[in-house]
This record gives sequence, structure tokens and C-alpha cells, in this order.
Amino acid sequence: MNQPIFLIKKFEEPSLGSYLRNGREKLKLSLGKLADQTSISVAYLRALEKNDFSGLPPEIYTRGFISRYCDLVDLDSGKALYLFERSKLIPKKDKPIRSTITHARLRKMFSYRNVIIFIVFISVMTSVSYLFKVIYPMYAQPSFKLLSPNSCPFQTYQEKIDLEGVIQPEGKIWINNEETLVGKEGNFRCPVFLKEGANTVQFRIINKFGKERVEECVIREN
Repeated sequence: MNQPIFLIKKFEEPSLGSYLRNGREKLKLSLGKLADQTSISVAYLRALEKNDFSGLPPEIYTRGFISRYCDLVDLDSGKALYLFERSKLIPKKDKPIRSTITHARLRKMFSYRNVIIFIVFISVMTSVSYLFKVIYPMYAQPSFKLLSPNSCPFQTYQEKIDLEGVIQPEGKIWINNEETLVGKEGNFRCPVFLKEGANTVQFRIINKFGKERVEECVIREN
């Protein structure tokens, strides 16, 4: 059986990172000591040895780092720069496309089942909101807010004041047993003549559902 006379061995060039690291380790130099002697940060030196060029400054500075590294560990800077150029030509492994993952999540999110659940949820919430808006006022106490005076008890030097406030639209209000005109927005205004001493003003409010509320305010004339 004939055997080949020459054995051809495939030669693979080292990467820039392994070329630099091997030269440093032969001299038994740590990254910290190398950083002190080259004035290059440990982070940049580590990035060079890992071929992580994304963690390095612009190329013109990176080339200077490589040359300075080689001078200190007695390596061929020309070869190192060649390996640097060669490493930029090596195709990188494809990374998962973020948009593809996003689209897959969106498709899953907007599946037929999820869309139906979402529509049912919105319908239920809309119905609950509508029922609360319509039914709650039928059982709740009528709203009432006195705007002027804005606090009770209230003291004044005037013999006559204008009471102003707001109730629910379509409601009615009696001030000291006299019905007062209410505007479309539920606002009312009524003059009150005061006697000397304490004056108790009674407000009786009835909303459109027939619910009643009674409030009092003491106004004292000084």
C-alpha cells in the first residue's frame, strides 16, 4: 500500500488576542503590571486579548495600543496589526434578531384566544362602568358643595350675603325652606339677610332620583 511521502499539515494563524496573551504569559506579566507599564487600562488590555473590539476606542487608538503592547512584550507589531486587520474580515456569527423575537411575542400576544379575552374584558368593564354611573346615583346621597362662604361656621360684618354652591344637575335645593333656582350645571345662588348673632342656614337637597340630604351652616354677624 502506497503511503504519501509528504504529510500536509494545515496551519492556522492565531488570533490577535491569543498572539498577545501568549507573548505576555511567556514573560509572566500580569495584566495589572502590563497596564502600569503601557499606561493602557486593564479593561482595554483584556478586550484586546479577548478579541472584543467593540470594547475598544476608535481604531487609530487601538492600533497604538497594539504597537505599545508588542513593544513591551517583544512581539512583532507588524504581525499583530496584520492579525488585527484579519480579525475584522472574519464574518461574525449571526445573532438572534431582536425584531424577530418581538414579532413572535406580538403574534402570541394577539392570538385569537387573547383577542377574544381582551374583547370580553373590555365589554365587561364598560358594562360595569355604565351600571356604576347610572345605578350608583340612585342610591347615593345627593352631592352638595358650598362655594361661598367656603367654610362653616362663617363670620361676617355684612347684613346680607350671597350663598353660592353646586349640586347634582337636575336636582332641587331649598334654603331655609325656600326653593332656590338651580342652573343646568347644578349651580345655585341665593341672597340671605342676616340678623344679629348666630344665623343657622338650612340646605335641603333632593336629587332627580328622590334621594334627600340636609345640611346646615352657621353664619354669625359680628
